[in-house]
Amino acid sequence: LIPADPKMTLQKAYDGSEELRDLIANEPWVQELWKFASVLEGLNRNMSMHAAGVIICDTRVSNVCPISKGANDEPTTQFSAVPDESLGLLKMDFLGLRNLTIIQDALDLIEKNTGRHYDSSAIPDDDRKAYELLNSGKTIGVFQLESTGMQDLCRRFRVQRLQDIIALIALYRPGPMQFLDEFIDRKMGKIPVVYDVPEMEPILKETYGIMLYQEQVMQVAQAVAGFTLGGADILRRAMAKKKIDKMNKIYVEFQAGARKRGHSDEIIKQVWDKIFMFSGYGFNKSHSAAYGLLSYRTAWLKANYPAEFFAAILISELGNSEKMAFFLKEIRAMNIKVLPPDVNVCDALMSVDGPDIRFGLAAIKGVGEGAVAGIVKAREEGGKFKDYGDFFERVPGLSKRLVENLVKAGAMDCFGLRRSQMLAMADEAIARAAESARDKQAGQLSLFDLMGAEDAGVVAQQVPDIPEWPLKEKLGFEKELLGFYVSGHPIGEHQDLIERYQSHALEDLAELPNNTTVRVGAYISGVSLKTTKKDNRPWVILNLESRDAHTECLFFPEAYEQARQENPDIFKPETVVFIDGETSQRDEDEPMKLTGRLIYSADSMMARFSQELQVTLHEDECSDELLGNVGKLCQANRGVLPLTYHVHCADGNIAVLRPQEGGVHLTKEFNRELGELVGRDNLRIRVDRRPKPQRKRFWGHDRF
Repeated sequence: LIPADPKMTLQKAYDGSEELRDLIANEPWVQELWKFASVLEGLNRNMSMHAAGVIICDTRVSNVCPISKGANDEPTTQFSAVPDESLGLLKMDFLGLRNLTIIQDALDLIEKNTGRHYDSSAIPDDDRKAYELLNSGKTIGVFQLESTGMQDLCRRFRVQRLQDIIALIALYRPGPMQFLDEFIDRKMGKIPVVYDVPEMEPILKETYGIMLYQEQVMQVAQAVAGFTLGGADILRRAMAKKKIDKMNKIYVEFQAGARKRGHSDEIIKQVWDKIFMFSGYGFNKSHSAAYGLLSYRTAWLKANYPAEFFAAILISELGNSEKMAFFLKEIRAMNIKVLPPDVNVCDALMSVDGPDIRFGLAAIKGVGEGAVAGIVKAREEGGKFKDYGDFFERVPGLSKRLVENLVKAGAMDCFGLRRSQMLAMADEAIARAAESARDKQAGQLSLFDLMGAEDAGVVAQQVPDIPEWPLKEKLGFEKELLGFYVSGHPIGEHQDLIERYQSHALEDLAELPNNTTVRVGAYISGVSLKTTKKDNRPWVILNLESRDAHTECLFFPEAYEQARQENPDIFKPETVVFIDGETSQRDEDEPMKLTGRLIYSADSMMARFSQELQVTLHEDECSDELLGNVGKLCQANRGVLPLTYHVHCADGNIAVLRPQEGGVHLTKEFNRELGELVGRDNLRIRVDRRPKPQRKRFWGHDRF
């Protein structure tokens, strides 16, 4: 009932919502809440520290203002910036950007992978591929330009030069966004560019006559009214701080200076109005230019060296599973494979293997820096490991736990054995390596040293003939040790079903408005059972995953009880389900969640929500045998789902036929068998993706 608007106040919400006023008048608990909220509104919630602000003083800061300690014992002033500056303290912002590290890491990977050396300052600013990438809107990973709005703006803007990127960054903010359409139309020549006075043309030409930067306003004040650099800077500061009283005083000086230069009062007022309007959204060009340059460099890297660029991004996001999943989705979209770690290729961090990206060895849980250093050193000294046994012979200090983690994460797949086999062989391999090390230390020759290379294979460790782990177990180990599924995803076999029957993909929920009704298909990776504090009723939190996203889904008591009545085993971990519910986000800083109402098993979706099965047949390909087999299969799967044949006749006409025998019962197995007969591309299932509508909610219902 209270809009999520940063400028919203309780009074504005009260005045604008009759439902809210009724609640306050009739519900005691709302009255109490409103009473406390009215007192707390506007108060500082907590003591915070500027992310990049540094105070500089020519004496001890404590001699000038009181100081305190931050969350990590940093010394901070107890005053905010304005009082500090009024006391004579100098405040400087020193901004550190992770993207600078990403760029350098990417350049280092390029040199390692291709032998080409680039210096970030020497990256050409006229690369055609970089600008094509920007104009396509494929800017995920590009500094400052990866939001949905920026992607759309890049497509419209037709970026052709670095100055366009600088302008984009300055424009895409709450104030100047009102000029976006006009700026683009002027750039495209749809609207003529007009200057109030000729002196403004060389200053505003690059921004098509629109005052976009603070530096431009300073130059206009100099050119039109004869301001000194110091006077123009005072005007800039008054604008930046939005000091209207000071702006009005400066106008008197501006008017006098402009009159001396022969400008009419009408023109003076016209120019000043634009300057005054600019004070609400002015941006520092030097700031925008610095950001624009980094934006271009990251676009250049993505366009020319995507594997190295995204490997550097993944290095920077290690430990942030949500961001990792976001970028892994984009990596897959660019047809770049993300491979498991490999003891024959990888260093500690993410690396590039040809056109693909590999997880680093340090990304494996339980594999420490010392172990990685030992593996890399052995590889550098003796070349790649020839086989499983060679790895144990050359890497010192291997433990069963370390080998187990390497095997389960896929880091030893390069030896051509099944993971189940390598783990079963680990104890004997460690024992052999330890015995060999003892013999060498004692100065004795081992059996391998006495035998020739051809005969050594005779006594090599025997490989047990055991099957590989089931895919689900194999993927589970990868998730446990790397934090992600690498070889596949448990949802993989259900992906076609999910895409066909869901209304929204799990990864798209974050872009939806709050309380949007959706149906999603997802994998339950975790189940957390809760009880209400009020009356001890059970409810549940589900951890949902898709290939590219994860979120939480909350089933409150009534919905949870109803779902368990219909299917007692529906809330089972490691299963694929479909959920009807609403998006839920209490605070803009927290991730979007789901409030579940209905839940369905994956196996039930075809029967529940299919509306018609359409089978396409071509007359010149239809044999009596094919038609007979199709008829038998449909007869064996009779049901209520309407079945329609679309027959493409030899004369070009299409005949639509509905069999008199009735419909079919659609199951995954029936769909597979029919697809094998007529071809999967000739089957079309018309489905109802619409989630069941939300019931009207009542205040106080299901609260706890």
